[in-house]
Amino acid sequence: MTRGLTASLTCIAMAGVCYQVALVRALSIVLWYHFAFLVVSSAVLGFGLSGMVMVLRPSLTKAEGLPSRLRAVATALSAAVLVGYAVLAFVPFDPFSIGLDSTQFVWGLVYILAMMFPFFLNGLFIGIILVHHADQAGRLYAFDLVGAGISAVATLLLFSVVGGEATLLLAAVLAAGAAVCISPSKTSAMTMTGAILLSVVFAAFVPLRVTEDKVIGAVPIANLLSDPDRTLETRWNSLARIDVVAFSDRQRDILIDAGVALTRLPHVAKPIDEYPPSTDFLALSFAQVDAPKVLILGSGGGWEVALALTHDAPKVTAVELNPAIVDLVQTTQSDWVGGIFADPRVELVADEARAFLSQSDDHWDVIISAHTISNAATASGSMNLAESHTLTLEAFDTYLDRISDRGVLHITRPEAQLPKLVATAAEALRRQDLEPKNRIVAFRFGRSPGSSFAAGILVAKDPSVLEGVVSKMPAHSASPLWAVTEGVMEPRYITAVTHPEKFNLATDDRPFFNITMQWSEITLDDVKDVLGAGEGGRLALEGKPVSEVSLLILLVLVFFVSVTAIGVPLWIRRDSLPEGLARGAKVALFFSALGVGYMYAELGLVHRLGVFLGSPTLTFGVVVAGMLLSSGVGAAVSQRLDLRSAPIAVGAAALVLAAVALTSGPMIQLALSFGEWMRLLAACLVVVPVGFALGFAFPLGMRRLDTVDGGYLPIAWGFNGFASVIGSATSIILASALGFSWLLFVAAAIYVVAALLIAELGRS
Repeated sequence: MTRGLTASLTCIAMAGVCYQVALVRALSIVLWYHFAFLVVSSAVLGFGLSGMVMVLRPSLTKAEGLPSRLRAVATALSAAVLVGYAVLAFVPFDPFSIGLDSTQFVWGLVYILAMMFPFFLNGLFIGIILVHHADQAGRLYAFDLVGAGISAVATLLLFSVVGGEATLLLAAVLAAGAAVCISPSKTSAMTMTGAILLSVVFAAFVPLRVTEDKVIGAVPIANLLSDPDRTLETRWNSLARIDVVAFSDRQRDILIDAGVALTRLPHVAKPIDEYPPSTDFLALSFAQVDAPKVLILGSGGGWEVALALTHDAPKVTAVELNPAIVDLVQTTQSDWVGGIFADPRVELVADEARAFLSQSDDHWDVIISAHTISNAATASGSMNLAESHTLTLEAFDTYLDRISDRGVLHITRPEAQLPKLVATAAEALRRQDLEPKNRIVAFRFGRSPGSSFAAGILVAKDPSVLEGVVSKMPAHSASPLWAVTEGVMEPRYITAVTHPEKFNLATDDRPFFNITMQWSEITLDDVKDVLGAGEGGRLALEGKPVSEVSLLILLVLVFFVSVTAIGVPLWIRRDSLPEGLARGAKVALFFSALGVGYMYAELGLVHRLGVFLGSPTLTFGVVVAGMLLSSGVGAAVSQRLDLRSAPIAVGAAALVLAAVALTSGPMIQLALSFGEWMRLLAACLVVVPVGFALGFAFPLGMRRLDTVDGGYLPIAWGFNGFASVIGSATSIILASALGFSWLLFVAAAIYVVAALLIAELGRS
């Protein structure tokens, strides 16, 4: 091994993670957050096919001409990232129109191929090095994982500095850097120069295309964003891209991820105290309490803050997760909102709602959470079913603890989700020995027929607080759906109040509020509805199982690709494999177990620690980057182990996972009240041992296989790639059914199986 080889491996690993994380963010802009599954499916195609190509072409891993082959692969990867960006910028793929326009199948195929090819080349580069130097797998895998961990953190930071487009294109520059490291030459230097120049030009002059399925009213969002007179400013960070859009001289909104979500900026043209009490439907709770002390969870552009001030609120605490929005309303948009966030009555906090509440002992007269819908793809590329820790039973327990005796909890969601919201509130009230029937009021905005996108509930510990609320609804353009004291009891809410257990309620361990049906209940009609939503896609995000259908499509795709891309090459090469397919099956099972088990452990910790750490960015940085970096250290240490101890090392990983699964829940509850730095330290004490223990298995397996028969090494790499993505997808199905704690137990069981299998791999 040379320094150039390890440096190039680190660069390629950084390029791969940078590409994956930035691509997930880009697809949330170009399409919808659900279509992060395209990144996952592209990864499974790419990494799996790289292993199968090495099976069919063993000469790729030969020593002769290895540097030039690696340089060619790195150069091709740099070009492939640039081509993939061009596809995102120009190809008119509109996934919600697949059921309406047959050409969308073609564009979808172009999308997948364009995104897959960089993953294929990334996997091929790493796979060639690991297979050729399998005896040094521990050291090399350490460079791979450490590069990936560094890139995971750096990529998140770069979004705020250079924007999403430039961050995605940085992967092309890193790949070109790998070509320079592996073989410094005039050609490599030209590759690097070309990658830098093209990346700068693309980032500056070629914006990402936004699907025509994204509309506001009848106006395509792409038209708004391309009009410099209407798009006033754009900001990126690891959470989202935000655009301030002027719809008129009197209306400005903040678009999140090009229309995945929207928050209003109030136009405060005179001192706020000169405005009369608001009649907005979001002000209904303020009308129930005189001079309320208010907490707003997800304050966004400040609409609810302005409403609270018009109702003479003496104190308003506004909590907003996205720091870019916090800065925006205090600086460039401060004049538009009348400087309300500089009002001495207003306190603006950049934090996650549950994390803030866990640190506060205050009580409020009104707690309002207005459409805090987290429709964003996770940076890790894992499937996101809009899981939210703000709508779990434990969250409602906290809300009820924090409202005053005369207090009101006010939460709004689309009307299609209201029965489950009522059921959650009812169960939380019963947990505090309070009868829910007369302590909940449900309502919808407007009186026109059909399900409304705006609806909500009011919850109070004292039933008298809600008296007379129905009589005030007409003034706020609202209609009652459930108000026992006023004799309004729609049948669908009777079950929600009396039998909330029938609604598959979300908990901190299963925070999937948007899952309204069992996986087995999804029908072909549901698939057709999602794929034929067209411009109605935005509302379909709330009323249809879009994420679930996306995930099932991914699993079907993975199965098809696995059978084709794995089965065909193995069948072709069956006569050249010692002991035939029997040993190949053991190799495939072991390395598949590692791929699935690692993803279950990583994603289980991401979600278990999410409510604990608060910020999604901090969670991703601590868990994903922490896992990769500590696994890299484990891989490096594994190089010193005698191969006879491999089963013990892998079995130890299973014990660590089981211990974390048993203790993480109580530890999180104990440490929720800690300060930020103590919570960060506690999270690291969980993540680092897990990552370190899991880092041993893969390099030990590669070394052990190399001592018996290196011909199976490409198969090992390919199966590990396929299985990692299968693990990412199936983890959500398991977690939504069993919970994330059980996901960690399943990961532990998988590593027990892996420990038994690695003993088999050492037998000639």
